[in-house]
Amino acid sequence: MSIEKVYGKDDAGRYNGKMMAVGRVGERLVMAWLKTIPQIADVEDVSKSKRGDAMITWADGRKALAEIKTDKHIGDSGNMVYETVRHYCGGISQPAWPLTSAAEWLFYLDLPHGIVYATTMSSFRRAARERAFMAADRTASLRHFVLRTSRTTATEGWLLPANSLDECTMYDVNACNACDGAGGFHDVEVCDYCGGTGHPPPWSAS
Repeated sequence: MSIEKVYGKDDAGRYNGKMMAVGRVGERLVMAWLKTIPQIADVEDVSKSKRGDAMITWADGRKALAEIKTDKHIGDSGNMVYETVRHYCGGISQPAWPLTSAAEWLFYLDLPHGIVYATTMSSFRRAARERAFMAADRTASLRHFVLRTSRTTATEGWLLPANSLDECTMYDVNACNACDGAGGFHDVEVCDYCGGTGHPPPWSAS
């Protein structure tokens, strides 16, 4: 199948076509969700800096850079996409974002189900490294992929099982972020557990 049939003629020659559009939707959703957390004072879009996607400022003044990724398939496959290399026309290849990002946090959105996997970049990288060693020893499998992202670009990497991360918490973006869903998934306005007063999510203290 031609790339035009997959992404449309307007998107075929550039990386910022429909796949990137989905990513931008995910970024806006996750940033809006982060802003509802009482312990967060501000969330700034810094995606143009190429160092990460969002700068989080906590109420106590601490700052943390975060990557935000969007996936339509993780809910069914259970796998995160760990990119290693991006390929461009003319034989140019560059290390992909998991290897170059300066971010501390990773928010990985299961778009169809509205679930955010919150983890650290160090945990994400560590899981990929350990899985690679296990695959080399044949004690675990690790699926390699090459994905055509436009007529002139492609990315490759591994499919990393989300359950292989040692630091990962799942959140419903429609749930009460004030109490981390301790009273069940619900809107903050009708939270019977915390009354909307707020309790820090487990990853906010690090």
